[in-house]
Amino acid sequence: MVGGQHAVMCYGFSFTTDQKTGGYNNTVSQARRRPPRRNQPKRRSPAGSRNQRLLAILGVVVVISLIATIAGPPLIDYLTRPNDEDSTTLDENSDDPVEQEYRAQIKANPNDAAPLAGLANYLGNTGRVDEAIPLYEQSLELEPNNWATRLDFARALSSGGKRPDAELQFKKVLSACPGSEQSLFSLGQLYANWVPPRTADAIAVFEQAISSGPGTFVAERALEELSKLGVGSPVSASPVAMVAAGSPAADLEECP
Repeated sequence: MVGGQHAVMCYGFSFTTDQKTGGYNNTVSQARRRPPRRNQPKRRSPAGSRNQRLLAILGVVVVISLIATIAGPPLIDYLTRPNDEDSTTLDENSDDPVEQEYRAQIKANPNDAAPLAGLANYLGNTGRVDEAIPLYEQSLELEPNNWATRLDFARALSSGGKRPDAELQFKKVLSACPGSEQSLFSLGQLYANWVPPRTADAIAVFEQAISSGPGTFVAERALEELSKLGVGSPVSASPVAMVAAGSPAADLEECP
């Protein structure tokens, strides 16, 4: 009771009664409490989050690079290493009738050098040089002085990019047949296509081919090759398109 008034609390509001007048004074008290403020989480800086992501990505890249550097070379060496247990076998399942015929002849007579050389030439001319090499070697084991087969072997090695091996076989042919213009011409082409080109050697060999068979078809081709190398000039077609019968090269059957 304050000054003749009674205070009444109801649902968080206070009312006072005046004894004199019997009325109520509607004075509202601040009885309700405000809810406490929640602590808001601190927001991270966008720049800081971006830097953390970049550092994480950089770390992954560094780890992958280290793994590739350490494990890469041994893995590549293992995958590209030839199998020592592999051996050359005749593929009897080929659908090529020409190849099947050669293989049937070889199977019937494995000591016959001719079908071995024939199949080797066929494979070499169709881009299967690696398969042709052992067949050439078997044929030449049976007939080591067959210079035509050895020349074909040298040409197949040259077309397959095996330049040092091809040069060796060309020189073997020329040691027995020094005047073979076909061997000289093919050797000149080998030197011209060497990496880097052996231009001086190519010119010397082409000139030898011309002097060995002047006026022949091979000599004309040698002149054309010299022209490409900046030496001499191409000539018109000769009446003698091939080595004529009765010439030394045609009579000497052992040399190509």
